Amino acid sequence: MMTIFLPDSKGTGIKPGTVHYRFANMAGELDYVTIGRSYPGVVTPSSKGDFKVNTRPVDGAGWNDHFWHLNAARTATEPMQDRTRYDLRFRITPPEDGSEPEPMTLASRALHHRSLLFTLRVGFIGDQPASIWKFEGASPFARPHAANDYNRVQLDARGTATLTLRDVHGGLFNGFAWRWDA
Repeated sequence: MMTIFLPDSKGTGIKPGTVHYRFANMAGELDYVTIGRSYPGVVTPSSKGDFKVNTRPVDGAGWNDHFWHLNAARTATEPMQDRTRYDLRFRITPPEDGSEPEPMTLASRALHHRSLLFTLRVGFIGDQPASIWKFEGASPFARPHAANDYNRVQLDARGTATLTLRDVHGGLFNGFAWRWDA
Protein backbone atom coordinates (compact mmCIF):
# COMPACT_ATOMS: atom_id res chain seq x y z
CA MET A 1 0.00 0.00 0.00
CA MET A 2 1.29 3.44 -0.87
CA THR A 3 -0.13 6.63 0.63
CA ILE A 4 0.85 10.14 -0.48
CA PHE A 5 -0.42 13.32 1.17
CA LEU A 6 0.05 16.52 -0.80
CA PRO A 7 -0.37 19.75 1.19
CA ASP A 8 -0.27 21.85 -1.94
CA SER A 9 -2.12 25.03 -2.78
CA LYS A 10 -3.62 24.52 -6.24
CA GLY A 11 -0.49 22.87 -7.55
CA THR A 12 1.79 25.87 -7.25
CA GLY A 13 4.87 23.81 -6.48
CA ILE A 14 5.66 21.03 -4.06
CA LYS A 15 5.24 21.70 -0.37
CA PRO A 16 6.38 19.25 2.31
CA GLY A 17 4.45 16.03 1.84
CA THR A 18 4.56 12.59 3.40
CA VAL A 19 4.72 9.26 1.64
CA HIS A 20 4.02 5.90 3.29
CA TYR A 21 4.66 2.49 1.72
CA ARG A 22 3.56 -0.68 3.49
CA PHE A 23 4.78 -3.75 1.67
CA ALA A 24 5.55 -7.42 2.22
CA ASN A 25 8.78 -8.65 0.68
CA MET A 26 8.04 -11.86 -1.21
CA ALA A 27 11.10 -11.81 -3.51
CA GLY A 28 13.82 -13.29 -1.28
CA GLU A 29 16.36 -11.06 0.43
CA LEU A 30 16.37 -7.48 -0.89
CA ASP A 31 19.23 -5.08 -0.27
CA TYR A 32 17.18 -1.98 -1.09
CA VAL A 33 13.97 -0.67 -2.68
CA THR A 34 14.11 2.00 -5.39
CA ILE A 35 11.38 4.59 -5.93
CA GLY A 36 11.65 6.83 -8.97
CA ARG A 37 10.24 10.35 -9.22
CA SER A 38 10.15 12.97 -11.96
CA TYR A 39 10.02 16.10 -9.77
CA PRO A 40 12.82 17.67 -7.70
CA GLY A 41 12.81 17.53 -3.92
CA VAL A 42 14.69 16.46 -0.83
CA VAL A 43 13.72 13.04 0.50
CA THR A 44 14.11 12.43 4.24
CA PRO A 45 13.20 9.07 5.81
CA SER A 46 11.22 9.10 9.06
CA SER A 47 13.50 9.38 12.08
CA LYS A 48 11.42 6.62 13.71
CA GLY A 49 11.71 4.35 10.67
CA ASP A 50 14.05 1.58 9.64
CA PHE A 51 15.41 3.02 6.38
CA LYS A 52 18.07 5.38 5.08
CA VAL A 53 18.01 6.90 1.58
CA ASN A 54 20.55 7.50 -1.18
CA THR A 55 19.19 9.73 -3.94
CA ARG A 56 20.70 9.64 -7.42
CA PRO A 57 19.79 11.71 -10.50
CA VAL A 58 18.73 9.80 -13.61
CA ASP A 59 19.77 11.60 -16.79
CA GLY A 60 16.69 13.06 -18.47
CA ALA A 61 14.25 11.12 -16.27
CA GLY A 62 14.32 12.53 -12.73
CA TRP A 63 15.67 10.87 -9.59
CA ASN A 64 15.89 7.43 -8.02
CA ASP A 65 15.60 7.20 -4.25
CA HIS A 66 17.25 3.99 -3.02
CA PHE A 67 15.98 3.02 0.44
CA TRP A 68 18.26 0.72 2.43
CA HIS A 69 16.90 -1.16 5.45
CA LEU A 70 18.69 -0.52 8.76
CA ASN A 71 19.46 -3.10 11.44
CA ALA A 72 17.76 -2.93 14.85
CA ALA A 73 20.54 -0.73 16.28
CA ARG A 74 20.27 1.60 13.25
CA THR A 75 24.06 1.41 12.81
CA ALA A 76 24.34 -0.50 9.52
CA THR A 77 22.25 -1.70 6.62
CA GLU A 78 20.92 -5.23 6.39
CA PRO A 79 18.88 -7.02 3.72
CA MET A 80 15.10 -7.05 3.93
CA GLN A 81 13.98 -10.59 4.68
CA ASP A 82 11.64 -12.73 2.61
CA ARG A 83 8.01 -12.93 3.83
CA THR A 84 8.40 -9.91 6.08
CA ARG A 85 6.28 -6.75 6.19
CA TYR A 86 7.92 -3.33 6.11
CA ASP A 87 6.75 0.25 6.63
CA LEU A 88 8.67 2.88 4.69
CA ARG A 89 7.81 6.49 5.55
CA PHE A 90 9.50 9.61 4.27
CA ARG A 91 8.96 13.31 3.59
CA ILE A 92 9.56 15.18 0.38
CA THR A 93 10.39 18.86 0.72
CA PRO A 94 11.15 21.52 -1.90
CA PRO A 95 14.62 21.59 -3.44
CA GLU A 96 17.25 23.37 -1.39
CA ASP A 97 18.34 25.49 -4.36
CA GLY A 98 15.15 27.57 -4.11
CA SER A 99 13.93 26.67 -7.61
CA GLU A 100 10.17 26.49 -8.06
CA PRO A 101 9.12 23.08 -9.42
CA GLU A 102 6.23 22.51 -11.79
CA PRO A 103 2.83 21.69 -10.23
CA MET A 104 2.30 18.05 -9.32
CA THR A 105 -0.48 16.49 -11.39
CA LEU A 106 0.29 12.76 -11.23
CA ALA A 107 0.82 9.97 -8.70
CA SER A 108 1.50 6.57 -10.23
CA ARG A 109 3.70 3.53 -9.88
CA ALA A 110 4.98 0.84 -12.22
CA LEU A 111 5.92 -2.26 -10.26
CA HIS A 112 8.89 -4.33 -11.35
CA HIS A 113 7.57 -7.53 -9.80
CA ARG A 114 4.11 -9.03 -9.66
CA SER A 115 2.04 -7.83 -6.71
CA LEU A 116 -0.95 -9.80 -5.43
CA LEU A 117 -2.43 -6.70 -3.78
CA PHE A 118 -1.57 -3.10 -4.61
CA THR A 119 -3.26 -0.06 -3.07
CA LEU A 120 -2.43 3.52 -3.98
CA ARG A 121 -3.96 6.33 -1.91
CA VAL A 122 -3.51 10.03 -2.69
CA GLY A 123 -4.76 12.67 -0.26
CA PHE A 124 -4.98 16.43 -0.63
CA ILE A 125 -4.65 18.71 2.39
CA GLY A 126 -6.22 22.09 1.74
CA ASP A 127 -7.12 22.85 -1.87
CA GLN A 128 -8.43 19.94 -3.93
CA PRO A 129 -8.09 19.42 -7.67
CA ALA A 130 -11.00 20.38 -9.94
CA SER A 131 -10.84 16.94 -11.60
CA ILE A 132 -9.18 13.61 -10.71
CA TRP A 133 -9.09 10.32 -12.64
CA LYS A 134 -7.53 6.88 -12.35
CA PHE A 135 -5.73 4.62 -14.78
CA GLU A 136 -4.72 0.96 -14.65
CA GLY A 137 -2.16 -1.01 -16.65
CA ALA A 138 -1.11 1.89 -18.87
CA SER A 139 2.18 2.61 -20.60
CA PRO A 140 3.67 6.06 -19.92
CA PHE A 141 2.29 7.15 -23.31
CA ALA A 142 -1.20 5.70 -22.79
CA ARG A 143 -2.02 7.36 -19.47
CA PRO A 144 -5.26 9.33 -19.93
CA HIS A 145 -4.93 13.12 -19.81
CA ALA A 146 -8.49 13.93 -18.72
CA ALA A 147 -11.38 12.51 -16.71
CA ASN A 148 -14.27 10.82 -18.50
CA ASP A 149 -17.31 8.69 -17.54
CA TYR A 150 -15.13 5.58 -17.13
CA ASN A 151 -12.14 6.83 -15.15
CA ARG A 152 -13.45 9.75 -13.07
CA VAL A 153 -12.80 9.48 -9.31
CA GLN A 154 -14.50 11.33 -6.46
CA LEU A 155 -12.45 12.23 -3.39
CA ASP A 156 -13.82 10.96 -0.09
CA ALA A 157 -14.75 13.23 2.84
CA ARG A 158 -11.07 13.40 3.87
CA GLY A 159 -9.92 14.54 0.41
CA THR A 160 -8.46 11.12 -0.46
CA ALA A 161 -8.71 8.87 -3.53
CA THR A 162 -7.96 5.14 -3.27
CA LEU A 163 -7.16 2.60 -5.99
CA THR A 164 -6.91 -1.09 -5.00
CA LEU A 165 -5.83 -3.67 -7.57
CA ARG A 166 -5.24 -7.41 -7.38
CA ASP A 167 -2.63 -9.47 -9.24
CA VAL A 168 -0.78 -6.50 -10.75
CA HIS A 169 1.99 -7.43 -13.17
CA GLY A 170 5.11 -5.35 -13.52
CA GLY A 171 6.01 -2.80 -16.14
CA LEU A 172 2.75 -0.85 -16.55
CA PHE A 173 1.58 2.21 -14.63
CA ASN A 174 -1.36 2.38 -12.23
CA GLY A 175 -2.42 5.53 -10.45
CA PHE A 176 -4.13 8.89 -10.50
CA ALA A 177 -3.79 12.11 -12.41
CA TRP A 178 -5.51 15.40 -11.72
CA ARG A 179 -6.10 18.88 -13.02
CA TRP A 180 -6.09 21.89 -10.69
CA ASP A 181 -8.11 24.18 -12.97
CA ALA A 182 -11.59 23.37 -14.28
